[in-house]
Amino acid sequence: MGLDLRLLIVDGKANDWGFSYSMLECNRDYSLFNAIGEQVSEEIPLTFKLQSYVARRDDGKSWYGLLESTDAYGHRRRWLRADALAKAFADSAQDLSSFNRAIGAFVKNLSPDRFIVLDWH
Repeated sequence: MGLDLRLLIVDGKANDWGFSYSMLECNRDYSLFNAIGEQVSEEIPLTFKLQSYVARRDDGKSWYGLLESTDAYGHRRRWLRADALAKAFADSAQDLSSFNRAIGAFVKNLSPDRFIVLDWH
């Protein structure tokens, strides 16, 4: 068992709500995860409601709905802007798998101020 990361691209964002239809599951790569950890991320405000396909029903099954404010480890969810995440991918590019390089290219081509939720699981 190890730490995994799914990126939830915030496709629509208003003051206190948003939705994420786009998800990118990174290959497990601790050098990438460390580079992401060095970037400035923020806790998602408790008042912000995010709809996503990785929300959980009461029975634990995934569905499209309101995402909980904490991740699988009980920590408050965090997000960062696409430009900061692109820098993390660039900083570890030499060691990335081809799959993670493709995710990095996708992130690099997003609007720099686009929010991305770090879904650690």
